Amino acid sequence: MKDRIEDKKDIKLQKEMKQYRKRIYEASGNELAAVLKEIQERMEQEFNVESMVLLFTELSSLLNEKEESPDILQLIVFLAMQKCRFMQINLFGFGKEIYTMYHDSLCFLRYRLRFLMYPKQLIDIAEEDKTYLAHVYFSLMDFGVDGLLLFVHGLFSSGASFQCPYCGRVYELPSLLPGDESEGKIQPVFRKEHAGVYDPYFMFKHYLDEMQEEDLNSMLPYIYGNFTCKPCDQQFSLMEGLQEYSKYHTKLLSAPSKEELEFIYYHGISARENGKLEQAMYYLQMAYSLQLLVDKTNTAVHASILLEIAKIYLMKEDVEKTCSTAKYVIELLDEDIEHKELLGDAYALLADGLHLDTGVLEEVGVEEILLYYERAIELYEEEMGTGCEKASLIQKSIAIMYGEQEAYRDKGIAMLEEGLKEAIDTHNEEEIADLHLRLADIYELNKDYEKAIVHFKVYLSWIQKEYGEYSSIAAEEYLQYSVLLEKNHQLQQALDMAEKAYEILNHYLLQAERMGQGYMEAMAAADASDRVGALYHLNGNIDKALYFYQNGYDIRLHKDIENKELANGIKEMASIYEEIKDYDKALIGYENALSIYHDVKEMAFASEDAFLYQEVDICNQAMSYLHKHIKKIKEVMSGNIHSNK
Repeated sequence: MKDRIEDKKDIKLQKEMKQYRKRIYEASGNELAAVLKEIQERMEQEFNVESMVLLFTELSSLLNEKEESPDILQLIVFLAMQKCRFMQINLFGFGKEIYTMYHDSLCFLRYRLRFLMYPKQLIDIAEEDKTYLAHVYFSLMDFGVDGLLLFVHGLFSSGASFQCPYCGRVYELPSLLPGDESEGKIQPVFRKEHAGVYDPYFMFKHYLDEMQEEDLNSMLPYIYGNFTCKPCDQQFSLMEGLQEYSKYHTKLLSAPSKEELEFIYYHGISARENGKLEQAMYYLQMAYSLQLLVDKTNTAVHASILLEIAKIYLMKEDVEKTCSTAKYVIELLDEDIEHKELLGDAYALLADGLHLDTGVLEEVGVEEILLYYERAIELYEEEMGTGCEKASLIQKSIAIMYGEQEAYRDKGIAMLEEGLKEAIDTHNEEEIADLHLRLADIYELNKDYEKAIVHFKVYLSWIQKEYGEYSSIAAEEYLQYSVLLEKNHQLQQALDMAEKAYEILNHYLLQAERMGQGYMEAMAAADASDRVGALYHLNGNIDKALYFYQNGYDIRLHKDIENKELANGIKEMASIYEEIKDYDKALIGYENALSIYHDVKEMAFASEDAFLYQEVDICNQAMSYLHKHIKKIKEVMSGNIHSNK
C-alpha cells in the first residue's frame, strides 16, 4: 500500500492535487468554502484512500502557510471532517512518514483551535458555521488522557455509541445530557481534575446563544459517569462501555500493533526532547490511551508513558499536574521492587515539580523535597549502582535547589563547584557548560553580577562552539547575556549584545519567510527588537527606542501575533510618549495595549495550558497599571492636573 502511495506514475492525480492546492491558496470566503465542498464530494465519489491521504497531507501543509482568518477556520473544519474518516483505517500501514504527517496535522489543528475559537476571530463567521465549529471543537479537543476514544465518535447532544460489558447490548448514539433516561440511567461522576470539555464554554458563551451553560457543565460528569443497563440491571462505567464498543467496532483503536505503539511512544519522547511540547503531549496521550486498550495490566508500560507526560508538564511549569501525575505513578507501581528505576523517576519528578514553584517550596520546605530526592537516589543506586548517572543528576538538582534558597545558598554553590571539578577531571564539556550556567543563575539571584557574568561567559563560549556564533540558539543566549550586563550597569555592552542577537534572529526570520513560514522566528526577532528598544531607552536615545519598539510591533502584526509581548511593546512606546509629553499618542497606545491584554486574558481563561494560566496574573498587573495611566493622561489632557514628568 505504501508503494502505491509513493508511486509517482499517477501524474493525473498529482496534477489534480496541485490544482486544488492552488485554488485553495488563492480562494477566500464563500469561494473557499465552495472549493472545499467540491473536494469533499470528489473524494467521496472517486478518490481512493491513498489519494485522500495524499491530498490530506497537501492541505495540512497549506494550513501551515495560510494565516488569514476566518479562512483558516474553514480549512480547519474541512480537515477535521476528514479526521474521522482516516481514524477508521489502518493509517500506520501507509508508512511512518504519512502516519506522522497525519497526526502532526491533527495536533496542529487542536493547538490552533485553542487560539482561533474565540469571539474576535469569529466575528465574520455565519451562525450555522459557528455551531458546526462547536461540534468540531468537542471532537478534536482532549478530554483527558483516557479520552482518545471520544476523538473518533465526537460528542455533543447525540453522544457516542457504547456497549454493556455484561449482556453485550449496544446503545447507539444515546443522549448523554441530563433528563434522557429512556434507555438507561446515568449516575454522574464528578472528576476532581479539570478536563478539556469545560474549555469551550468560556469561548462559545460569547456568541452561541443556543448553547446552554448547564448542558456544557453537566456533560463531563455524565461521560465519566456510571450507566445502569436496563436489560441486565448491571451498572458499569460509561467510559468502559465506550472502550468495550470500540474493541469491536473501531478498527484502528481495537488492534494497534506493537510496532505502532512503540513508534507513537518514542515519537512523543523525541518531540519532547526537541521542545515540541504540544506535539509530544498529543503522541504520548495517544500512546497511553491505546496501551490501556491493548493491555490494562502492564503497569510498567503505563507508568513509563505517564512519566513522559509528567516531564512535559514540568517543562510547561505546570506544578499541579507534574506532581499529581508523579504521585499517581508512585501509587500505580506501589513500591514494586521490580521497577526501581521507574519509581526513582517518579520521586525525582515529584521533587522537581515541588521545587519548581516558589510558593509550594516555601510551604512544604526544602527538607521535605529533599526526602523525595533522596528516595530517588536510593532507588537509582539500588538498581544501577552507587554514583550512577541518574543519581548524579539528582545531586545537581539538590544543589540547584539549595542555591536558590538564601539560607542554603553557600551549600548549593559548594556542591555545584564540586561537581564542576569532577566534570573538568572527566573532560565532560557539556556538563562543564551546564554547571557554569547554574552557577551564573545562582550568583545572579545573589546579585553578584560580576561572578554571574564570569560563569555565563564560559557557558556562552560552549554554545558558540557547539551551535555556531551566528546560530539562532546563540542569539537567544546573547539576549540573556545582555540582561546580566544591564544588571551590572554595563549598558553599552548590553546594547551591543542585544543588537547582535536581533541581527541574527531577523536574518533567520527573513530566511523562513522566503519559504512561506516564520511564525516562531517572528516571535523571537520581535522580542529581540523590543530588548534593543528598551536598552536604547535606558541609554537616553528616545528615537532609536521608539524605532525598535515599533519594529517589534510591525513584525508581530505581519504574522498576526497577538500576545502579551505585543501589548508590552505598545505599552512601552506609550510610556515613552508620555515621558516626552506627547499625550495623544500615549493615550492611544495605552488603550490599544489594554485591549490586547484583555484578549490575552480571555484566551488564558479559555485554555488548560499552564503557560496561558500564568498570563492571567501578568495581564491583571499590566491592566491595573494601564488603567491608572489612562486616567492620569485623560486628566492631564483635560487640564485638571499637571504632569509630573
